[in-house]
Amino acid sequence: MEFAANLVLALHLFSLAMGTGSGIANSAIGPLYGPSSAEQRNVLFKLAAVLGRNGQIAIGLLWITGIALIFMKGYNLMEMPVMFWIKILFVIILSGASGMASAAARRFANGDMAASTRAAMFGMVAGVSSVVVILCAVFAFE
Repeated sequence: MEFAANLVLALHLFSLAMGTGSGIANSAIGPLYGPSSAEQRNVLFKLAAVLGRNGQIAIGLLWITGIALIFMKGYNLMEMPVMFWIKILFVIILSGASGMASAAARRFANGDMAASTRAAMFGMVAGVSSVVVILCAVFAFE
């Protein structure tokens, strides 16, 4: 069981890297929309959509592997430290903000210019939440 739990932990960490990398890359794309031609923006929209999809897949995998690890490692939810529950709160915020950022980005790609600001705002919330999640995980599982 320990070997399987370690494989799930490896997938969890890979998903963390995938989601974080996608979020950072997507945040670097945002400022490029303004000075871009229409043709360049279409390429940027496609790239942002792929990165957003990767981020959503990563969040889904993190939920699945995180829940699996709790059971595989025999943690008792009633005995988890406060930092674990703060982490879970920010995972929920991260999940919601990421979904809202993706929805706003799709509206922006379809011509709703006001959605650009919402996508950026939700992206920032997701980014800050991901940092808090990582910090809380370090202290919850020390």
